[in-house]
Amino acid sequence: MPAARESRPASRVDPMQDVTNASLSAAVLSWLAGFERALAAGDDAQLADIDQFVADGARLKDGELIGAELIVLATGYLGQEHLVRQLFGAEVAGRVGPIWGFDKATQELRNMWAPTGQRGLWFIAGSFAQCRIYSKVLALQIKAAAAGLVPAAAT
Repeated sequence: MPAARESRPASRVDPMQDVTNASLSAAVLSWLAGFERALAAGDDAQLADIDQFVADGARLKDGELIGAELIVLATGYLGQEHLVRQLFGAEVAGRVGPIWGFDKATQELRNMWAPTGQRGLWFIAGSFAQCRIYSKVLALQIKAAAAGLVPAAAT
């Protein structure tokens, strides 16, 4: 069995240590720079190479252990439009249109926290704070649409 490859973190931040935002930011930037160097040097493994994740990192199919304190799974992102198309079909996805991102004409987020082109289909996303704040706004809009006070779908 091949020897374990030693992980080489660029920087360590002790979460119990009292650090300022500036020093934490510097540590994160240092870590990102180290991560970028590790990728450029080929110190990564493709998912196809990994047999299993273990407590000390990832064991490759050839038996080699890549030691790791952190494993980043960059799995891709297709967005909500893809999910709408997959769940509801092309016709509904066409009525809804793009989700998230700014509408060039209105400078508003597209189909987020507002009626979509599909009656009864609403989206809420973002950080916990955004969802908490906008959930009340969204709930009021849904209630108003259900009561017939506002259109139930965007035009």
